[in-house]
Amino acid sequence: VWSTSGSGTFNDISLEDVVYTPSSEDIINGSVGLSMTVSSVGCSDNTDDLTLIIDKMSVANAGDDLFTCVSNPVTTSSSSSNGTVLWSTNGDGTFDNLNVEDVTYTPGVQDLNDGSVVLTMTVINPGTCLNDSDDLSLSIVNTPSSSAGDNSVVCSNETFVTAGTSFNGNITWASSGTGSFNNSSIENATYTPSSLDISNNTVTLTMTVSNGVCQNESDDVVLTINAVSYTHLRAHETDSY
Repeated sequence: VWSTSGSGTFNDISLEDVVYTPSSEDIINGSVGLSMTVSSVGCSDNTDDLTLIIDKMSVANAGDDLFTCVSNPVTTSSSSSNGTVLWSTNGDGTFDNLNVEDVTYTPGVQDLNDGSVVLTMTVINPGTCLNDSDDLSLSIVNTPSSSAGDNSVVCSNETFVTAGTSFNGNITWASSGTGSFNNSSIENATYTPSSLDISNNTVTLTMTVSNGVCQNESDDVVLTINAVSYTHLRAHETDSY
């Protein structure tokens, strides 16, 4: 007959080769005693004991997927339990310390070319349990580029179409004046000067390119607004007698 000092269960206490399932209490304690008692009619019982050491499972949590701007270092927000941390990568960047949870990774040249890299956190179990691993993906975003175009001149009765070019981000046009854009999120936006812009004779249009990861990039174009000249003709009237 099998018995336990803990609170786990046997599949059959009358078998020699019994299966024991540790309870949560046994696992917390880290060990449990199991006893096998053999009884025979007319003889004293014979008991033998063993100690079952219960190793805790390793857990690796690399954290959420991350983004970084070009070659900027990035630090993970990771956690682990029941083992030693070891970081690895499928790229060619470098870790500041392979054996800490919140590691800082600097992308390498190949990482930049690929645009992303996988970072793997492995927790090495000190006992008999399996190691555990978890991955995160690091996406590498290029720096935004903004060119608003050349300074220009328009007449006060004209609109102005920008000649902007951009890369690696979303466009937002803004004005130092009070005119309006037909669409402030495209390269070739049409700007209609306001009466105040016309009165000031100039307005600055700014194109900002952003991607939410890198620093925004902005460029200006100065628009000079010339007043339109009007010629008024008056008919000469002649009295006749």
